Amino acid sequence: MLTTAIALFGARISPRFDCAQSFLLITTSDDQVVTDQRTETISDPMPIMKVKRLSDLKVNTLICGGVDGISRQHLNACGIHLVDNMRGKVIDTLCGYFSPPPTSPLQGSIPAVSEGPTP
Repeated sequence: MLTTAIALFGARISPRFDCAQSFLLITTSDDQVVTDQRTETISDPMPIMKVKRLSDLKVNTLICGGVDGISRQHLNACGIHLVDNMRGKVIDTLCGYFSPPPTSPLQGSIPAVSEGPTP
């Protein structure tokens, strides 16, 4: 099982990890079948606490926009693979990141996320 977290800004990828307060968590089996998906709120303003929470949630990969150097070091130390400099709508990223796209026995492709403001 692998868990991927996507830093959210509405329905888009958050441009900065340290500013993200919501994370879409997608857990897939080895054959990329989605076994769980949910939105997790991590509103702590300290990026190191966000990293700790992601580690506690057993996240394997983080997808986000920009990441500061200290957070990058902490993610690496926790064994969380970083896919940064990503941008755009979450659904587009999911289709591009998972190849082939994961299949989901769950209802809906991703949890509802508000369109929110564009960064």
